[in-house]
Amino acid sequence: MGLYLARRDWTFEIVGTDVNTERLDAASRGVYAARALRNVEGDWLRRYFRPAGRHFRLNEDVRCSVRFQYGNLTEELAPRKSAEGQDIILCKNVAIYFRPQMRRRLVRRLYEALNDGGYLLLGHSESLWQMEDGFALVEHEGAFCYRRMAARPRAARQRDPTPGARWRRTGAPPKTRARSSSSGTERPAGPAAIQAPPSVSGEEAVGQYDRCLAMFRAGEWAQAEAALDALIRSSPTFVPACLLRGGVYVHRGRYDQALEQAEGVLRLNDLEARAHLLVGMIAARGGRHDEALQALRRSLYLDDSLALAYFWLGNL
Repeated sequence: MGLYLARRDWTFEIVGTDVNTERLDAASRGVYAARALRNVEGDWLRRYFRPAGRHFRLNEDVRCSVRFQYGNLTEELAPRKSAEGQDIILCKNVAIYFRPQMRRRLVRRLYEALNDGGYLLLGHSESLWQMEDGFALVEHEGAFCYRRMAARPRAARQRDPTPGARWRRTGAPPKTRARSSSSGTERPAGPAAIQAPPSVSGEEAVGQYDRCLAMFRAGEWAQAEAALDALIRSSPTFVPACLLRGGVYVHRGRYDQALEQAEGVLRLNDLEARAHLLVGMIAARGGRHDEALQALRRSLYLDDSLALAYFWLGNL
């Protein structure tokens, strides 16, 4: 991005870690075979490397600006969080090899190591879907990364985790209140929450949702919408029901209402892949192709198993 040249008054600290000490030694030498640099643009190669026999050596001023250290991500976070914290963390193509419980623990450590507003960059095949609600998804020139949102008190996070995440873990619809990620104060989850009756039990909600889904698949749009309205009145932040009602709106040609439904889900959980899919479908039907492409790509980045997103993307 040119920050190193443009901001001479800034202090940059770059730390590289690995569990393999041989790789650390090789990285600190900064010597690469031609094949390793096959995708490096010619101008970059001439500017930052010098020939060394059949290899290329990284310029000394660049090489010395990075320090390397041993770190086992399954045991501790390396580099350890400093007093200033980290502004950018790149952890690419590592977490995909860990078990889900270890991935969640690692993501929590990365979150705690970042400053508020700091960025986490993962590999192309990785996402934080169903793992962490402390990050916002950010897109820049077709690439995705995550930005740490303002930290909430830990006690508040434990009392009121992300509604969508709680649903996936327990199978029960969340409570009708959501907590602000910036202040820790409670706010209504949506317009329906103001006059909402007590939430139904998790088992009852699942049963009602299954009946609504059967109506939807049978093309009984009016009956499905009425049943979903009743379900959402009792469980306003039950994400699957909200998304299904958005689908009903789409099929009935009420695209503004469908978009409002999808955006309401994203306010609850910005990493809900199916809500981004719904936004993409609505934009595609409205002829807003660039907006549709962006939403569909975002949905597949968060959950690459969404066949419908591939279908719409292929159509576009």
